[in-house]
Amino acid sequence: HGPGDIGLTEDEARTHFAIWCMMASPLWITHNIFQANITGRDGRSYNVNDIVAHDEALAINQDSKGEMATRIDGASHSGHGLANRIPLVCEGAAAWPNGEQLARPLSNGDWALLLFNRLNSSLTMTHTFTDIGDTTQTSFAVRDVWARKSLGNFTNTFVARDVPPHGNVFLRLRAIPPPPP
Repeated sequence: HGPGDIGLTEDEARTHFAIWCMMASPLWITHNIFQANITGRDGRSYNVNDIVAHDEALAINQDSKGEMATRIDGASHSGHGLANRIPLVCEGAAAWPNGEQLARPLSNGDWALLLFNRLNSSLTMTHTFTDIGDTTQTSFAVRDVWARKSLGNFTNTFVARDVPPHGNVFLRLRAIPPPPP
């Protein structure tokens, strides 16, 4: 690695930064902000400042609750239940067909959710809202952090289609109160 992790593709750089944000980690920037264009090993150029200065990603990292994300790994769909997973162990698509998932509560009651694909091929990932731990909350307004846009309201699950290899879907979830009885 060199300054700014030269060699990472843009998808990998976004995943790398999103994981740091989800873990409420201190952020250290090691690239020249005046020469921020980086060419990944895929030959494509991107501006790393667009990633590390992303306001919505930084808001999650800097959230005052300061709670680190929990690895949930799409437990409802993994076949392994809510069993803890050994960090850095990837048994492949057969054992973990739903990618890797991190959830983090935020100070205003929202949740940050990161769905990332460690595999070398695209992956469709399903997140079941009860996997974040509150089994009573099943409806959320979902916002795409990287795109800075609302994706709509979802009940029970959110499906991220074709998450690129080493890429991610970075979401902010706002609970929708259940209708009165």
